[in-house]
Amino acid sequence: MELTEFERVYADAAVAIAQSHVAALIASEMLADFPSRLPETMVTRMLTPLEQMTEFLRTVIERVDTLGGEAPGEWTGRFECEDLITALIIDLAGKAGTQGRFTRFTFDIDFAPLLFAQCLVTTLAHLDGFLSESLRAVCRVEPRLLRRGKQMTWERVLDAASWDALITLMTEEYVFEFGWKSVSDRLDHLRRELGISLETPADNLAALEDAYQVRHILVHNGGRVSQEFLTRTQRSDVALGHRFTVTADYTRRVSTLATQVSRDVFVGIARKFFRSPDSP
Repeated sequence: MELTEFERVYADAAVAIAQSHVAALIASEMLADFPSRLPETMVTRMLTPLEQMTEFLRTVIERVDTLGGEAPGEWTGRFECEDLITALIIDLAGKAGTQGRFTRFTFDIDFAPLLFAQCLVTTLAHLDGFLSESLRAVCRVEPRLLRRGKQMTWERVLDAASWDALITLMTEEYVFEFGWKSVSDRLDHLRRELGISLETPADNLAALEDAYQVRHILVHNGGRVSQEFLTRTQRSDVALGHRFTVTADYTRRVSTLATQVSRDVFVGIARKFFRSPDSP
């Protein structure tokens, strides 16, 4: 691997982290006071199906008034719409209504926590990906680093069929094991095992570890605070069972830290393994 290729890997990761943050911020603005701030082009595209839906509702309401009682639940399923976004908004309107009753469309929904939670998850995924790609890059430049106390069966060696394939197989196993470590342990591994100089402040690393714990409950516990989360983070600002709210400020902090760590790792590897003292 050449330095220019590794620079591209780093640039892609930095852009992806920034892109996740920008997308969440823009979406949160557009979806505030939903659906009043949707782009004009989207609203124009939705006008025809919404007019058709209005006529559909008028017909159903007339039948309800004639027959008496309330309209049946899951009414949105009876209206077919070819425009996916409009169809989903109509479905959302039905789910946000009061027990399926026909009332005016009221969207008392805050999209921001969902958007910033998604931003947090994808930001850390991009950081994970860059750390793994960085280890792959080092192994491609210095295959001797794969000389570890590991064993491989003759069968797997023969299945590799070539030296390059064997190195790739060993590298992927190494990267897989590396990926299971915490972010602190991964950075420590790069320092101790690879001799890379990293200058990530301890408080920044602690904040990132906290973000990973938030990610865990978002992905595995529906965003609700677990006992394990409280034990690991020692937080006193959230309660067991409560839903953790991810804010714009929190994701901004995590995005900044992920970018800084990625840059630190890139610079450390470029200087040690690509002999690039002028790396940014």
